[in-house]
Amino acid sequence: SPKEAVTLAAEWVGATWDTASQAARAAGEGAVALVDAWIAAGNGAAVAALAADDGFEGPARKAARRAIGVLKSRGVDVPQRPQAPRATESKVEAPTATFVSPDPTGASSFTITRREPSGTYRIAEVILRDTTGILDAGGGWVSGSQLRDARARVQGSFGVTPVAIPVEWARHRIAKALEQNATAKRVTPLGYERCRELVEPLPAGDVAHPVADLEADLTSEKAWAVAPTSGNLHEEPEFRGWMPDRGALDELLRKLGERIGAAGSQDPDAVGPLLREVIDDATDRFFSPEVRAVLATRMRDAAVSVRARKGDTRAIEVLAAGRAVREAGLITSPPREVAFLVAMFQKAVGALLQQGGGSLRVPVPQGAAAQASAEEAGVPTEGA
Repeated sequence: SPKEAVTLAAEWVGATWDTASQAARAAGEGAVALVDAWIAAGNGAAVAALAADDGFEGPARKAARRAIGVLKSRGVDVPQRPQAPRATESKVEAPTATFVSPDPTGASSFTITRREPSGTYRIAEVILRDTTGILDAGGGWVSGSQLRDARARVQGSFGVTPVAIPVEWARHRIAKALEQNATAKRVTPLGYERCRELVEPLPAGDVAHPVADLEADLTSEKAWAVAPTSGNLHEEPEFRGWMPDRGALDELLRKLGERIGAAGSQDPDAVGPLLREVIDDATDRFFSPEVRAVLATRMRDAAVSVRARKGDTRAIEVLAAGRAVREAGLITSPPREVAFLVAMFQKAVGALLQQGGGSLRVPVPQGAAAQASAEEAGVPTEGA
């Protein structure tokens, strides 16, 4: 008997590659008639899609496979299975952050960088001081080579390269610095506006310090076991320029002059021991609890850089020395028992000796014997 006529919806006949199988299923027993309608309409995309659909079985799919040849013989374009679009190779990457440990004044540099799809880098740099807040800030776009050159310049200036840190910690430190600016009513540098895109959102709560995991087993006993030999930490470039300020050095020289004057006709060989005594006294006097607290915090930050260069063991030594610095007292365990602190004055005196061609200019109270004794010892003096 003749087949019954099948009514086909217009949207089925005009199906696309993505809707062809859905249309054939909707046509039900009329799916084969739908393939014939696609042939009549020259709908090569729908025919090819149904033929390629491994999840569609039955007479209609077989008809679609045969229809491909029919359409091609008529010169109708029959497309191939579209390839899934490849994930773009140029995408916005997550930002990264680097850090340059504190200089002798406590200034640190935090840089947040993001690679753009174009291959350039969006960069934000914030320089802050732990006791002051944000000192300078700026942002912009640089090429990969410019970024490498900038890091090389940092190494040339500071002796260390910027080290990778968690972005959240960088943002946390910047947030704290902003609070310091606001508290002191100090204007935030205009360049900060060019940093906002990378620096924000600023974290609301505390963020773990990058070396916090190394402090878990660091006891006071371990800290003081390191203290006598902690002077060797000044061999690390992170501490290269760490010395007391000029005022503390001038006071040290005055005290040395007083000791030399009081000794009168002392043996010139005694000047060296006197200098060591004066350095010890200056260490106890200069490193007050407030100064030591600031210094210990900076040492903790410096440990991030030391860890990146030298590993956990050396970083733990820095943290141990920092704890001893913080815990030192005026009566028991005075600052002079922390070699790291004594070495700061020793370095400063050494720098003065180098500037003076091997001699120190020491202001000594009037007294011919003391003056002669100091000069014989190779320590040129100035009469008071």
